[in-house]
Amino acid sequence: MAKNEKKQSQEDWDRKRRLRDLAMIHIAKDYFMLPNYIYRDIIRGISNGRTLTAADLTAQERRNLIDLFKRKGWRPVHESARKSGMRHPPPMEREAMLDKIGAILADLDLPWSYADGMAKKMFKVDMLRWLDPHQTHKLLVALVYHQRRVYSKQAKVLSMKQEANNAAT
Repeated sequence: MAKNEKKQSQEDWDRKRRLRDLAMIHIAKDYFMLPNYIYRDIIRGISNGRTLTAADLTAQERRNLIDLFKRKGWRPVHESARKSGMRHPPPMEREAMLDKIGAILADLDLPWSYADGMAKKMFKVDMLRWLDPHQTHKLLVALVYHQRRVYSKQAKVLSMKQEANNAAT
């Protein structure tokens, strides 16, 4: 690869990264429903008073701003959610169940593809998104049982550690 091609490739990557970062920043801004004056104050703080717009932030400042939003509770849509179609609003009759499934998956630090795999194994349907309400409920119950098993194992390990610490002292 020629030197100019390598430089062009790096510039393309930097440009795409910048656009991706700016998109994430604006999505997080909407998530927090930040008024413009507060949003600009945050940017001013990140840039040490240098700018008021996200477009003028350096790459490191953009990453710092995204990290700040993440520390405050914002979570970008995970790649697995994109692949499984879970970023689109669900039908009303399954919305609460899908929200609960999402909460359990997040609690167990599992991707949406885990639930897709369960749907495939349990119902021979490729994606959780395609299940009917009855099937969705069955999958939710199975996930709740799985969550209880995980917590039960963690509690046993924790109690064994505490017993070992008590015996050592």
